[in-house]
Amino acid sequence: MLNPKWLTTFETLVKTQSFTKTAECLFMTQPGVSQHIKKLEDALGETLIYREGKQFELSQAGIMLTEYIASQKQLKETFLAQLKEDSPNQGPIRIACSGAMAMKLYPLLLAHQQQHPELSVHLEAAPASRIHALLMDNSIDIGISTQPIAHPSIEETLVGKESLCLVVPSQSKVDAQDYDALC
Repeated sequence: MLNPKWLTTFETLVKTQSFTKTAECLFMTQPGVSQHIKKLEDALGETLIYREGKQFELSQAGIMLTEYIASQKQLKETFLAQLKEDSPNQGPIRIACSGAMAMKLYPLLLAHQQQHPELSVHLEAAPASRIHALLMDNSIDIGISTQPIAHPSIEETLVGKESLCLVVPSQSKVDAQDYDALC
């Protein structure tokens, strides 16, 4: 892989057409600029510029390298633009949650998927330990669990609380406020 600093030095040299101006732009010394060009030529095994006093002319390899640098910049810009275009309504999404939660979510996810045909929803009903394992393995995008995972690479967000409802037989003589008796 070519050293990015050398490529930046070469690109700046081509733009400024001056070793002195390149050194000033990059906060380098003039010998440092020459050294970067020499190292780049050594790495490529090609002469990039023909020097004529304080002036220079690009060799065929230098012209090709200039085009290569421009194409790499364009590829980077295209990649970054695509990255920012990530639509929440297209592509796959993988979710794991409890069976009860899956029963509630599934109809909603199907309706959302029908509205957005380019969205692909994968829902797995699983116990908390499997959800945690899938998250750690990066096999799912979202895990919904009643148990915290407390791992630095996992972002947790409380989505709600639900009261526990305990149903006991009508003949039971247990006081609803007596936790030990309910246990």
